[in-house]
Amino acid sequence: MRLLRRLDVPLLIATLATVLIGIIAIYSATYHNDSISVQNAWIKQLQFAILAFAVAIAVVYIPEKVIYSVAYLLYLFSIVSLVAVLMWGTGDATRWLRLGPVMLQPSELAKIATIIALARYLSDRNTEHINSFNSFLGALFLVLVPIALIVRQPDLGTAISFGAPFFPMLYWAGMRKFFIFLVISPLISVFCSLDPLWQQNTPYV
Repeated sequence: MRLLRRLDVPLLIATLATVLIGIIAIYSATYHNDSISVQNAWIKQLQFAILAFAVAIAVVYIPEKVIYSVAYLLYLFSIVSLVAVLMWGTGDATRWLRLGPVMLQPSELAKIATIIALARYLSDRNTEHINSFNSFLGALFLVLVPIALIVRQPDLGTAISFGAPFFPMLYWAGMRKFFIFLVISPLISVFCSLDPLWQQNTPYV
């Protein structure tokens, strides 16, 4: 019961449902493949899902003060790993860093580390300071550093995904909508300008 009180049950159900749908989709897509390894891809995905669920449950028991205290250290480690993968990483667009027998994808670590660091940064600002332009620049800096390093890999898809938690976190922290619009508006302009190019290079079916 104590664990259930610490969990966001609706979010947990939605996450489990999404994972289950993904596993079913992989099973359906690979069922008629001749390769045994491809056919068993859904099993590998299921194993990772179980491992991730176990880690998530363990994280629930970590006191918030501990997460708060290591937020910037975790962020710094993720930045160092992103720099390291540019120098010694393997792979193409999505680069991996080999640490002995373990393969680490720093961009995925950077997602979590950036969210935690940004959460601490925003929580340290009271209502008065959260709406200052300096606070906005600081939050933007925390997100742009990993984005710039990931774009250099290049992995544009992962870099864009950093915006998904960034804007809601600014909004929930009470930051002025003007600052949020200041970032969103040029992004909309960029995507709109790229749309004709995308249409031109997309073959018609």
